Amino acid sequence: MKFSKTPKSPLDSLSVARVFADVDGYELTAQKGGVGVLRVEVELELGRPGSFLVEAADLTSDDLDWADNDDLQEGAPITISMGWTETRTPVFVGEILGIDLEIAGDKPPMTTLRGYDRLHRLARARKTRAFVTKRDSEIADDLAREHGMRVAGPQTPVVHPYVMQADQTDLAFLLARARPLGYIVRADDTELIFAPRYVADDPLITATLGENLLEFFASATVLGLSAAAEARGWDPAAQKALVARASKLSGKMGFTTGLSIADGSFGAQTTSVQGAPIVVADDAAAAAAAELEDMALGHVTCEGKMLGNAALRPGTTLGLSGVGVRFSGAYYLTRVVHKFDKAGYTTEFAGRRTAT
Repeated sequence: MKFSKTPKSPLDSLSVARVFADVDGYELTAQKGGVGVLRVEVELELGRPGSFLVEAADLTSDDLDWADNDDLQEGAPITISMGWTETRTPVFVGEILGIDLEIAGDKPPMTTLRGYDRLHRLARARKTRAFVTKRDSEIADDLAREHGMRVAGPQTPVVHPYVMQADQTDLAFLLARARPLGYIVRADDTELIFAPRYVADDPLITATLGENLLEFFASATVLGLSAAAEARGWDPAAQKALVARASKLSGKMGFTTGLSIADGSFGAQTTSVQGAPIVVADDAAAAAAAELEDMALGHVTCEGKMLGNAALRPGTTLGLSGVGVRFSGAYYLTRVVHKFDKAGYTTEFAGRRTAT
């Protein structure tokens, strides 16, 4: 879905930015009592719990409608939706974790609700334990079920004889398992997404300068890039070294990768993979490919702001146009921030790209 700064029809001019926040059936944005919502912000980033804040003004300190509201308690579920006119699309489903109250001078009291999506549950406590004869996808499924979630993602191929979680939170442990696979970790309501990056997917939507793209910054660099990655390990059963090398991306996001530019300009280099011990040949191959892709995504980075679009999430691909030949194209999003305030509804984003 694409929105234009310049209305294409008389109906377009009637579009109004909307936000809805619901706490277990209690509608925060209905302006009940003496509360007026001033700002709603949802921040989503790969590998971290998604967060939200809802900021409101109570009319008087004698009657703090939110701060003293029994419906707004820590642990309560919250759903935040944003859109235009009468449309609403959920951009966040999570839980309230804290409530702030600020009273200063002659300004009305400010109450702010803060919280996270369910991924925060995986970061509450460090644990030490072992997983025996499990795939990484099965480990992710075990962790998800412990926290009232279910895994969304494909089955990983390798069955590990023994995997140790050593004094780590479930989130830190899962992120460590995801990195050598080239997987992402994020939450979508009660789903724990443990899946490949899919950087070569077609753009979900396109942001165009002069239409729905408001601000844009991009940077291209080949610093620290090399066109090959190598993973090494040891096969204890066969008593031999494991070596896997990756030099070809599974999918490009343009014509010329930063990896090829770097090797062509400064000479061929191969970088080694750091991380978890590798004891299976398939793990070595996956780790080398994941390292190459992650390195390639460092070639072009961007940040920007566009008219609000509730469909955008980290882990999706955004098309950008009207910003020149070098920087137009598809970007893999790593961070998305949906904001509603006095300026209306906007979506900020950060993305990466392997090629120009």
